Amino acid sequence: MALSFGQSNYLTDFNPDSLRFKTTTAVRCSEAPVIDGLLDDPVWQSALPVDEFFQIGPLELAHPAESTIARVLYDDESLYISFRSYDSQPD
Repeated sequence: MALSFGQSNYLTDFNPDSLRFKTTTAVRCSEAPVIDGLLDDPVWQSALPVDEFFQIGPLELAHPAESTIARVLYDDESLYISFRSYDSQPD
């Protein structure tokens, strides 16, 4: 019987515990963003960009090949969450 142990290099500088408490701050907006599938409404620029995401496949907790930026707003009525997901090879 032979056993072989290896270590993947993609996580050598990564501490999984750092993911346990990732948070962002939802920014209060005085005017609701236009919900039209576009993120060009100026109110979105007041929200903090969130871009520290990790993929779960094919390599778990690896940095993603494509970037995503999320933003969170709220008002008295609603919570608004936007995602801009990039694709270097769109159909």
